[in-house]
Order: sequence, then C-alpha cells, then structure tokens
Amino acid sequence: MVTKVNRDLFYKLASDLQEERFQAAISLVKELTNLLLPDETEEWTYVVNRLIKGLASDRSSARLGFSLCLTEVINLALSMKENAPEGLQTIDDFLQLLSKTLSLDTNANEKGALKKKKGRDERGLLFGKMFGLQAVTNEPVFSSVFLTKKDGKTEITPFAFKFMNEVVDLALKKNWIKESCLFTLFQTIQKLLPYANKDTYLSILSLLDSHNLSLTSEGLAVYLTILYGDTNDNKLDTSSIEFKNPGWKNNDPLSRGNLPLLTEVLRDSSVTQPSEGYENSKKQNASNWNPRLHFVWDILLPILISGKHTTASNTQHISKKRKKNNNELPKHIEFPEFWQMVVDESFFNEKASSERKYLGFLIFIKTIKVVSQTQLNNCFSHNFMRSLINQSTDSKRLLHKMSQNALNTIIEVCQEDSSNKLVKCVNAMVFGPSGSINFDKLTKSKTISKLISIHPLDVKTLADLFDLFTSNISEKSENKQKNRYVLDTLLHIVRTHKTGLEYDAIVTPLLDPLIQWAFFAKENEPLNELAKERFSSILAELTSVIPKEPHHSWQYYALDIILKKERTGKFELVNKLDENLGKIKNDACDVIVKIIKSPQSPQLNGLESLLSMCLLQLFSGETESLSTIEELIEFYKEHKGDTESTSLVGITEILLSLLAQKKAVLRKLSLMVWEQFITNVGKEELNILLDVLKARENKQGFAHLFEGADEYEEIEDEQEGESNQSEEKDVSGEESEESEESEIDDEDDSLDTAEVNNIDKEATSALAKALNLPENIVNDKGEVDVAKLEALSDSDMDDDDDDSDEESMDDEKMMLLDDQLSEIFKRRKEALSTTSTGNQRKIEAKESRENVIAFKSRVVDLLTVYVKYVEKLQTADHSQKFVNLISFVEPMVTCVQKTLDKSLADKVSKLLKTRIFKIKSSTFKNSANPVEVLEYLKKLHEKLLTEKPGQHPQLYYTLSSSASLFFSKIYVASSTDETNAYNKLIDQYSNTTKSWMSKSKFGPNFFADFFNWLASRK
Repeated sequence: MVTKVNRDLFYKLASDLQEERFQAAISLVKELTNLLLPDETEEWTYVVNRLIKGLASDRSSARLGFSLCLTEVINLALSMKENAPEGLQTIDDFLQLLSKTLSLDTNANEKGALKKKKGRDERGLLFGKMFGLQAVTNEPVFSSVFLTKKDGKTEITPFAFKFMNEVVDLALKKNWIKESCLFTLFQTIQKLLPYANKDTYLSILSLLDSHNLSLTSEGLAVYLTILYGDTNDNKLDTSSIEFKNPGWKNNDPLSRGNLPLLTEVLRDSSVTQPSEGYENSKKQNASNWNPRLHFVWDILLPILISGKHTTASNTQHISKKRKKNNNELPKHIEFPEFWQMVVDESFFNEKASSERKYLGFLIFIKTIKVVSQTQLNNCFSHNFMRSLINQSTDSKRLLHKMSQNALNTIIEVCQEDSSNKLVKCVNAMVFGPSGSINFDKLTKSKTISKLISIHPLDVKTLADLFDLFTSNISEKSENKQKNRYVLDTLLHIVRTHKTGLEYDAIVTPLLDPLIQWAFFAKENEPLNELAKERFSSILAELTSVIPKEPHHSWQYYALDIILKKERTGKFELVNKLDENLGKIKNDACDVIVKIIKSPQSPQLNGLESLLSMCLLQLFSGETESLSTIEELIEFYKEHKGDTESTSLVGITEILLSLLAQKKAVLRKLSLMVWEQFITNVGKEELNILLDVLKARENKQGFAHLFEGADEYEEIEDEQEGESNQSEEKDVSGEESEESEESEIDDEDDSLDTAEVNNIDKEATSALAKALNLPENIVNDKGEVDVAKLEALSDSDMDDDDDDSDEESMDDEKMMLLDDQLSEIFKRRKEALSTTSTGNQRKIEAKESRENVIAFKSRVVDLLTVYVKYVEKLQTADHSQKFVNLISFVEPMVTCVQKTLDKSLADKVSKLLKTRIFKIKSSTFKNSANPVEVLEYLKKLHEKLLTEKPGQHPQLYYTLSSSASLFFSKIYVASSTDETNAYNKLIDQYSNTTKSWMSKSKFGPNFFADFFNWLASRK
C-alpha cells in the first residue's frame, strides 16, 4: 500500500522537457489516487502545499509543470466531495489556501510584527499566485466550479465573481503583473460569455469601474468582448447604464466621440485616477516598455475592419425623424478615421519615439494581414509612409529591420491574396496620396518590382494591374518622368508574365491605351515618342506568345485597334497618311482580310504577322516599310495563297531586310515567321543566308549587305609600284585591322583638307564679290593675293581730290552689306558642319562593323532554327535537307576566320560542333555526292594553307580540323569503294602535310586528329 508519493516527481515537474513534465504529472496523480483517506490526509496536504509553493519557484519551467499537476489534483479532490482532504473540500477552500501559502506577509520577529517580502521573492509569489488562479480556469476544473446546472440551464456560479475579484486584486498589486492577470480575467470572461446574462455583464463592467479599469487596454478588451464578441448571443444596450467613475461615452468604446479617449488608452497614456486602497497604483503608470503588441489589438482590429460594430447599431430602433435625416453621421467609429487618428497621428507622429513607432510597425503588420481590400488604402497613410521610407533608406536606422519586415509582410500578403490585395497595395505605394513612383529607390528595396513579379496572377488581376498603370499616364508635358516610369513598368509586367497573358488581359487594358498615346496623342510629342518605343518593346515580348483564342498575332490585334480608332473619325493619326500611302495601306489590309478568310496554315499566319507589323511601322512614320509591304503583297499575289509550291527567296530577303533593322520586335518576328516557313526552305534560300556570313566587317561589307554595293570592287592603281606591293600581300587580300584603319585615317585626313580648302575658297570668292573687289584678287588656292590688293590701294590714293570728297557709304548700303556678309559666313559654317571629320568617319566605321556583326549573329539564329528542324526529321524522307547542312560548313568556318567579334565566333563554332558535326555520317550514305564532298575538303585544306587565321587563330584551326574530319567521314560513308576513299583522303592529307612543312603555321594537331580517326576505323 502506497503511503507516500515519490518525491523525485516534484523535481521532474520543473523539467524543461515538456514530455517529462507530462509524465511526472501523470505519475504523481496516480500515486495520489492510491492514497487512502482520511489516513493519508497529511500526505495529501503535503502534496498540495508542495505544488502551490512550487508555483513560486524561479526555475524556468516550474510554473508550467506545477500548475498543470495542480489542476489535476484540484479536480481529483473536488470529485471526492465530502471525502476530500481538508483544505480542498470546496473551491473556496483552495482559494484561501492559495492566498495563505503565497502571502507576501511573513513573521519577522518573536513579537509577531509583519514584514512584507520584496524583490525577487515578491515577484515569485505574485506570479505563483497568478498561475495558481489560472490552474482553476483549466478544464475539467473550470466546468465544475464556474458553471452549474439549474432547471436544465447552465448558469454561472457565484465563485466566478469571487474569482474575478481575486484576479483584479492581484493585478493591481504591481504594474508588471497587471497585463498578465487581466489577460487571465479576459480569457475567463470569454469562456463565460455563452452562459452570461445581462446581470452578468453589468457585474463584470461594474467590477472594472470600481477598480478604475474601464479606461485601460484590458478594460477595452473586456468591453469589446462583451459588446461584440462572437459567442455573445445576448447583445447588451449599455448606453443607459451609469457607473461611478468616468468611462466610455455611451459605455461603448467604439461610439463616435470616443476616438480621442480611445487613442489615449491604446497609447497607454494615463487617463484614470488611482484606485482607493491600492498604494502601488498611485499614478497608474504603464509598466516598462514591451516590444510586443497588447492583446487588445487582436480583438479590436477584426471588429473595426469587419464593421461588426456598425452592423450591430443598425439593428437598433431608429425614430422616424432620424430616418429622414440622410446626412446624419455614423454612430460609431469607422476604420479610416480610427487608423488616421489612433495609428497614423499617434504611433507614427513626427515627434513619436522610436519605441512607439516600433509598436506602430507591429500594428501595421498585424492589420495588413486581416484588412479587407476596401480598407487597404487607408493603411498607407501619410505619417506611416514617411516613417517607412525614412527607416528603410538607411540600414543604420533604429527601426530599419522593422521597416524591412513591414515591406516583406506586404509582399507575403499579396502573394497569398494577389487577386484582392496586389493592385491595391501597388496603387497605394506608387500612386497614392503618400506614395511615390520612386518608392523602390527611396526605400532601397525592390518591393514594387517583387509585387508585380508575383506568380501566378489570374487574367483579371493582370488586367486590373494594366488598368492601374495606364490610368496614371498624364498627357501634361511636366509629367515626363512619371510617364516614363509607368511605361517602363508596363514593359516589366509583360516580360514577367508573358507566358500567362491572354487576349482579355492585353488588348483592352494595355494595347488600346498604349496605341492611343503612340499613334494618336498629338498634343504631347515626348509622350508620343516614348509610347512608340515601349509599344515596340512590348510587342517584341508578346511576339513569342501565341494567344489561345482567337488565333491571330498580337501585331494583328494592334493593327485592328488602330484601324478601328481611325474609322471612328474621333482620333487623328500623328503621322497622317497621304493618298498614295493610304492606297498601299488599303491594299495590304485587303490581303490580310483574304488571309484570314483562307484556310489557316503556318505560312499564311506568318504573312499576316509580317503585313500587320509593316503596317504598324507605316503608321509610326517609318516610310522604309513601304517597299516591304509592296513586296509582301506581290509575294502573296504570285503565290495566290499557296506558299508551299514555289520558291521562298522573296520572303527570305524580306526577313533579312527586317533583321537588318535594330528593333527587337522585328528580329523576334523574323525568327517566328522563319519557323513557320521552315518546312519549305530549300538550298536557294539557305545560300542567301550563308552569303551573309562571308561579308567583311567594315564599311565595304556594310555597303555590300545594306546598300547593294560591290564589296569586292577593286581600285586600279596607276602606279606600277603599288601593283607590285599588292602582289606581295596575302593572296586573299585580307589585311590586318590595324593597317586597314591606318590607311583609312590617312585617306580621311587628305579628304578633310581638300573639302575644307574648297569651302574656304568659295567663301573667300563670295566675300570678294560682296566687297566689289576684282575677280582676279583671289588666287588658285582660294587666298587673297596681297600684292594685287596693295597695288589696288596705291592706285586709289592717286585719285583726284573730287574722288576723296565722295560721300561715304550710306546706312542702307551698310545694312545690305552686313546681311550679305552674314549669309556668306552662315553658308560656310553649315558647309563645315556637314563635312565629315576623321573622328566622325572612325565612328561610322565602328558602327558599320558592329552592324555587320549583329546582322551575322541574327542570320546564325535563322540557320540554327533550320538545323534544329532538320535534326527532328527522318533521314529517309528528307535526305536532301540533311545534304543542305554540308554546305553550312565552309561559310561558317570563313565567318570564324573573318570576324572580329569573339562572341560571334563562339556562337558559330558552337552551332557547328554541338549540332552539325554531331550528325552521324551514315545519315548521308545514299544522299551526299562524294565528288562534291571531296571538293569541299580540298578547298578547306587550301584555305587553311594559304590564308591567315584571322583574329581567333586557335578557334579557327580547331574548327577547321573538326570540319575536315566531318567531310572525311561523309566522304567515306557516301563512297561505294571504301578502300579507295581512305586512300584519297590519305593522299589529300599527305599533300597538305607537304605544303604545311614549307609555309603554314598551324600546329600538328590537325594531322593528329586525322590519324587518330583512322586508327579508330581499323
């Protein structure tokens, strides 16, 4: 028979391990249950006293374990009823025992004088008593001591009110325990609300009033719970109740007129007088600052945001006279005014302390998570935005981390509920009264960028986002910076979400206003030009995205919007079309209509996109698109819609002309259309592209590609010495970049001098004529002959005196001469300004080189599309397309040799090595012509031996070796006599080796690669 509980269990109850505390409590209760009463009353008393005293322990987890076990012991004792041990027969006895055991008063001497405990002991006793009281509120004790059944109804026991008084008395002992105790009171009231009646409410409110707790944060929480709690079915009209002490107007904290008082209470300012009998509460000062929000905010914010308090007031009776007054102010405080006065003007006031602003940020973070979309804009008030921006700017600010937390919370909230809150938040921070288009720069964050980049966004949210930005475009010229920001952001949104864009999200919300500014906004030219640029960029991003329904290109939709606006007659085009341009436009539109009515095919869709894009260029004022439009119309007429039966040379040249332009939209459109025509592309079309790769990257190459000049035009020199020098140069005529540039510089200098001399000569002759000097006064060099001018002056001195008396030139003649002289100098200045200097020609040469390199790179993109297409084909059905790839090698190797750009050389080399050279030689077995392949091989070797490697020799030699092996493999695979094929290859490499020994500089790896391959074929 157990007579004592295990004393070690008390030690385990204070363990930091939760599971160990649970097991200790279970074991202790089991051992206590086995004790016989009344024989073991003393042990019971020991256990209860030990548990109560343990609540005052300063060990970190002692109160948790001891209060948990105490709840179970109280429940066990109360279940025994009359057999319960002394001191636990009723719950009132437990309260007395708790107060006695944890009393602050102790006998200090033999005379019985009382001395109060202070400091650490006092803190332990007070918190121990609070945990002892909380033990009573836990189930199953709560239901047995706070509630009782009477006449089939559950009612609140008198002990509940005694308990509340005990908690309030404890709360008023010290300020540092006040919030914790009153939170226990608040939790108890919450549990009692479903069983409370009006008398219960009045008793609770009277208790708060008697201790001056009505105008405190805790009292506010109790008021709100009673008046607007979800579990409160018996709504109480408190407006007619009168209390002893001053309190809330109409006894409702949210009643209009309580806003200033509510502000003071939530700010923890002193608004009440001290309670009588509590000397420690003389000033009702708040306890030390705590970096967390009071629990009242968890109750207050949902009520204000949901409008539950206004709904409750609407259910009350309203007189007929008051119904007639439609302009009557609301009876209750609403969220916007609450936020403005209580939060913005209090917690984020300019003079508010950092501690108060810290709490303000916590309020914002809590509010933004629960606020509705209709109230969201109110949260981004003036003082809050100022504090947010200021604290985010500098990492050394005290509240920098809190401001970053606020920004991160905004992003998280918008990610969770993007359809309701994203657009509202962006609007408030960027375009709101306190927002700024430079928000990200001011806060040194990427908040707005992250918000508009949230994935995924539904169609409606994207449309609302486009509407938000387009509606903030201003046609006033002083808003140029804002307009640029808006248009740049629209482009950013399209780039981020282009894979999810649909017709409904783009056409009306975005393209329609964008086209209005780009093509019809005549009042603001800067906006017009900027909108055109961003429209082109947006169209470039959209080009690769095919709308699901209906099946047309974005270029067509944009053109359709322009044509509809033009037909209404309400809008005037910025670049109005004359009669001839209008006829070309109408012809192109007719072709587009015919294409739409025809059976759909990729080729026709490509024509539709090209024509629509060219017409958009025409509306933009780019007359260069006229020739392209006419060529497209002619192409359609020749083929009569059948794009599969004839040559595509015309469309290939059109695509090249579009690629030559710098616009990204034309480049992407050309690639897309090329893919649509790729199935019908033949050798003739490919040769056009391959010829581009051979062009030289200088002015001559630029003229050959873009102006139709002959790149290889030779200038005959009359002097025999120059012809002899030219023979000593490289056979290919390829000169180094430095020598070429030096010759150009010398030529430019001589041209500069000649042109300037001609201009000066013309100006001098004009001056002499204006001054009535003889024509022969100016010599052949355009200079005034000084000797003749002096002789002329001497002859004038010998004239008669009558001549000297001749009147001087009058004012009218002087003004006329002055105008003539001004015009002469003006013409000279204009002539000099139009004359290209040496530096200007250097710039032009550099631009020409860059343009040729960029053009080649785009052509390589087209060729890559073709190679990828061929790779997917079956060899037997499309053998000719594989043979076409053989012709790619020589122009591409030449391109690597001639190019000055490393990235282009790498790009070409990558295409050859990773795709073309990876094709199995067996693919060409029955299709390639061995004679042609051997000829390709000979040309490659001859070029390797006789020409310079260019700017990238190592890459060129490696690529040539790979190309040579590629030709060798194809030659063997396509030959009928394999042994003879190997012999011819060995002979070719033998001849190359002989020439290499005498004059070539490339390494032996070229031959080593070949012999390694031969070894692998044995």
